[in-house]
Amino acid sequence: MYKNVLDLISENDAFINNFKSIITDLSNDDLLNLLYQEDVIKVCINNNLFFSNLDIISKKIKSEDITSLIENIAKYNREYVINNKYKLFNYYFSYNFYKKYINYGLDNLDMSIQDIINYIKDYKIIIKSNELISYLMGNGYKDVLINNIDVFINQSVMLMDLKKKLSFINKKENIQIINEINKRMDNNLDMIVMEIVSSKYDYDYFKEQKILPYITRLIYELCREENVNYHDIKYVTEGDYSICYKIGDKFFKIGKKRETFYIKNHRRFLQPLRREEVKTLDGNFMFTLEINQAVDMSGITNKDVYEVYKDLRRDGTILADAKTTNIGRLIKDNKIYFDGINYIDKSGTGFLTDADYTLKKGDLVVVDIDQVYDIDEIDYVNTSLNYIPFEERYNKELDNKIRK
Repeated sequence: MYKNVLDLISENDAFINNFKSIITDLSNDDLLNLLYQEDVIKVCINNNLFFSNLDIISKKIKSEDITSLIENIAKYNREYVINNKYKLFNYYFSYNFYKKYINYGLDNLDMSIQDIINYIKDYKIIIKSNELISYLMGNGYKDVLINNIDVFINQSVMLMDLKKKLSFINKKENIQIINEINKRMDNNLDMIVMEIVSSKYDYDYFKEQKILPYITRLIYELCREENVNYHDIKYVTEGDYSICYKIGDKFFKIGKKRETFYIKNHRRFLQPLRREEVKTLDGNFMFTLEINQAVDMSGITNKDVYEVYKDLRRDGTILADAKTTNIGRLIKDNKIYFDGINYIDKSGTGFLTDADYTLKKGDLVVVDIDQVYDIDEIDYVNTSLNYIPFEERYNKELDNKIRK
């Protein structure tokens, strides 16, 4: 297909007239390769094929690839790129694009940055990342950020992240700005959901799969149950599998497929309110969702880890990801604390068995059960090596006990 398209270039009219259908049918990689061809670039420039078809191209070529492609087009006709910069902004808002545009788009750096910000404001562009803010802060333009803070408050949907980045502002100004951000967050739950989803996934894909109402409902109910405002939701961390947000005393996590989803339950596992594999409309895996009670993660030692490891091991379970950052102390008894959602129950946890829920506040639990294996089924080669010192200690103690 790709070679046949290249043959069409010599037939100028046929290529131009069929350009839209050609780029629609090509694979993402073939389209990128096609647009790098010198003859194709010249035809696209002379007939405005590239920018008039950005709606199709932007869905196939990622921002990290488009930057080098645009730079290549600019070598042939710099003005063509500059004159169409607003179209580019509309489809490719990313740190790399800002940087590339500033490098060859306009000679005056300050004018270029302000030009972008003015475009965001005038055309009410929704900013789905804070990469421009990171650029401003990392390149000595904090004053530009502050002078245009109303634009970022009103146009950004990444307000949790924005609040973190504004910690450099003096206390008096910071309080006023944060209050404005909080006000906007509290009046727009959909925006909060967009930030949570966009921090790890393609928001438009979630919208297409009709999963957003479910996530929105869960967050709404969690905030109501925990008696917190939307602006109280806080980003916690991103691990190997999930990105985590704290809502009151609950952890809300979304992430990739777990190595071991269906496992036997155990008293040492932090009992999740929800743990499920969410599917696409076609029934394929989409993401894993977890809602857990928050625990105290401070002051955990290797002695604590071994206490938990040993308890699990005696019951025939290997905690492969045995480390201090995976163990916490209960701030409530180890049971489900939630009354606001009557359609969530234990069937959505992925556990194959019930558990003894006798652990109380202050007891140690496993926070992340992504790498938990049955002793008869574990594949030692494909799992974390964190458990090895604990396994060796366990076997040594077992041998000594047998000798005695």
